[in-house]
Amino acid sequence: MNFTTNDIGLAAYLLMKGVPVVRVKNGRPFEFEFENKESICNKLAVEFLNSESSRFDDSVKKIKLILKNSK
Repeated sequence: MNFTTNDIGLAAYLLMKGVPVVRVKNGRPFEFEFENKESICNKLAVEFLNSESSRFDDSVKKIKLILKNSK
């Protein structure tokens, strides 16, 4: 079964780890669908949450919020 997410940070992490993208839905909400052989995406999703990549993604979101609120 494939793995679907609308989290851009997680999608980027899965792509960086070499997981093939199966489908992209560009709409509201957008979705990224990945090949999930041997539940690799589930394992990598947990790894992402504990990684520097997740902290970086959170920081980018905070910076965007600061910029939005400073108008």
